[in-house]
Amino acid sequence: MSDIEKELDPILEDLNRSVEAEEAKQLRETFIARHERFKTLVSDVINPTMSEYARYLNERGQTAQINIHWRFFDITFEIHGNDSRTHGYIGILEFSQVSDRIKVVEQIRGDSIDKIYNEDQITTELVKNRVVNFIKDFYKIYV
Repeated sequence: MSDIEKELDPILEDLNRSVEAEEAKQLRETFIARHERFKTLVSDVINPTMSEYARYLNERGQTAQINIHWRFFDITFEIHGNDSRTHGYIGILEFSQVSDRIKVVEQIRGDSIDKIYNEDQITTELVKNRVVNFIKDFYKIYV
């Protein structure tokens, strides 16, 4: 090891460690901010809208539920078929966070449709349209 390396390597190693620590801190802060935005979107827009439709279906003798998975950054609206034509089938409408965007996946009887939206596109109107169309598509198969 040369004298230059002995002199300067410790300083450069410390510098690299501090840069790595700063980058890790930035990533962590970005992750937390993105998660907080998603939580707000779920709490203020997605969940209240889905809840109206789940309540409606349950009052009509159907089985619908909402599941929020904060750990996985998603919220699902599920319909469980409970009459002789739909028994055993589950339809799932899922809103999940993918980087800075929101992915919406609709699954009915093994078929899956997905679309990606910017966060600012997720409005009460969009959620209502997605939920209503999902419910219609789920029951349309059996009518």
